[in-house]
Amino acid sequence: MPSFINSHICISANRIFDVCRLEETHTRIIDIPSSECDVLLGCEVKQARCYVCQLDEADNSDDIIQLQVALKIAYMFKTHCSVTSVVRPFVFTTAAQLSVPDNAAVNCEVQNPTCESRQLENGFVETTVHASIKLQSVGTESIVIPFVASCPVGLCPGIPASDEEQDSAYIASDNADEDDD
Repeated sequence: MPSFINSHICISANRIFDVCRLEETHTRIIDIPSSECDVLLGCEVKQARCYVCQLDEADNSDDIIQLQVALKIAYMFKTHCSVTSVVRPFVFTTAAQLSVPDNAAVNCEVQNPTCESRQLENGFVETTVHASIKLQSVGTESIVIPFVASCPVGLCPGIPASDEEQDSAYIASDNADEDDD
């Protein structure tokens, strides 16, 4: 007896609706007054976070998502006989196009941020950051799938090893039913 569809099951599944990747580069001059007599050795991104900004409901650009990227950058300086570190924030905003259906959320992630810096006069440091940002709209969606049932185990014939053997078993059982008539 072959399997048959006798019902449907509704399940909830997590779904990614859209994905977008941005490559961002921003340059800013940062004031680090204690560095006037020190030598800049370089910089390193210590922390990177991404936030989705809420858009005004009156804004008709539904597919435009505004983001704020907040980095903490450590600057290493060589003073007379030691190396010191100074941490400064580096924040920028950007926008991306992303399809976001109703009841979906937007996740963003900063991936592999890097920085470059050079020392200027009077305690200023010019910093350029490079960041890859991954955005995705995600949500839970109801999906209806067919429920497949078959005959009870005690009533089913043994299942052959291959499809050809299964087909011949069904044909043999059908022929036996016809002979009984």
